[in-house]
Amino acid sequence: MRYARRWHGAVRDWPKPLGFVWGLQDPVASTNVLAGLRELRPDAPVVELPGLGHYPQIEDPDAYTEAALRLLTE
Repeated sequence: MRYARRWHGAVRDWPKPLGFVWGLQDPVASTNVLAGLRELRPDAPVVELPGLGHYPQIEDPDAYTEAALRLLTE
């Protein structure tokens, strides 16, 4: 991956709280990518959205909003 080191550094070194909302059916940012993010930031909360893909905010706006709000209030 051309930019992997840059992306990994940005996630790993981000000094503030970080959480992820993840569509589990995403063919682009697959669950393998999520596993890598969990390795980089093991304490970052993750809200998994089964049945949603690369654009969960479009596919199911209500589920995405609920997930984002959950991360923001933790």
